[in-house]
Amino acid sequence: MHSLFNPVRILIGEGTLSKLPSLIKNKKYVVVSSRGFKSRSWNNYFSNDEYTIDTVSPNPTISELVAHIETLEKIKFDILVAIGGGSVLDTAKVLSVLSDSSEESIIDHLEGNKNCTSKQYDLIAIPTTAGTGAEVTPFATIWDDKNKRKLSLYSPFIYPRDAIIDPSLALTLDSKMTAISGLDALSHCFESIWNKNANPLSKSMAFLAIDLILETLGPLMDNLTDLDMRTEMAWASLFGGLCINQTKTALAHSISYPLTSHLAIPHGLASGAFLPEILKFNRKHDITDTVEEIYKKLSNYIPLDERLGQLYQKLNQCNLFQRIQTNQSTINSLVPQMIDPERSVNNIADASYKDILSILDLYFHKN
Repeated sequence: MHSLFNPVRILIGEGTLSKLPSLIKNKKYVVVSSRGFKSRSWNNYFSNDEYTIDTVSPNPTISELVAHIETLEKIKFDILVAIGGGSVLDTAKVLSVLSDSSEESIIDHLEGNKNCTSKQYDLIAIPTTAGTGAEVTPFATIWDDKNKRKLSLYSPFIYPRDAIIDPSLALTLDSKMTAISGLDALSHCFESIWNKNANPLSKSMAFLAIDLILETLGPLMDNLTDLDMRTEMAWASLFGGLCINQTKTALAHSISYPLTSHLAIPHGLASGAFLPEILKFNRKHDITDTVEEIYKKLSNYIPLDERLGQLYQKLNQCNLFQRIQTNQSTINSLVPQMIDPERSVNNIADASYKDILSILDLYFHKN
């Protein structure tokens, strides 16, 4: 039996940001964003907000949440409007359900010792990257910077009420952020297929999205203002989010978390760097024929390994993986932290620490 659910009302396409006033209506709202809020001129879309939080960091921490909740306690409003990348959306999702600013209470929720029982504020999510799919998932990642670990809030209450996906907002991304976002979406899609929780809907969306990414991401990096390709990537990112909403992520994300917490490697890069090697590992150990289906569905005209090789060669030429490639010994030392019980368990093939070392070895010898 499969169970499918997603309550988010989604508006996607060029110009959809113009629909924001009709979603807010006459409600009072607070904007949540990053430090690029004004430099990217996003502030021009919000003239009547009660307040703007524009200090969300790339890897939001517990201490930041404490400060944000304390700020919101002083403001009377109805709706949170989040505009930015995945970290902004995740922060706003947590703020939409937590009202106790004590660090102890926040950690209890993030560790699963306390459940969210209601929604404090409605949330409108406006992604400005094409990668995380956070606008349609019930998860939010927060980083415990003191203990160098990733924590995650899961609750059906943290789904945004609405998602506005306007591809023109991604036109401000440079080639590096475009690539990192695209890798994040690619990892979501692959991980939702080589996943014990996969279902026919998630697999069909993931195959379509992977095709879009493999065809689009490389050319887009050379044509950053191409709105048609930005739109293709927006759809791929959305499909990836809808997929992991059903399946959760798997081994690539499990491996990625220590790289972000200890080496500050951006999440999309950390989760996407080793996909070809994890694909090979899963092909060797898969007893479900899932990986053979992946190769069959994604090798219609060009073999999948060749398609992946072309994309990763281009990414490598842009020095995207330099921080990973120059930290081999440190990354190998982090292997004991790379089996996240909530993520690695979803992978179709069980992986030991020795298996992860072999995956890393494949990667570093390739490079």
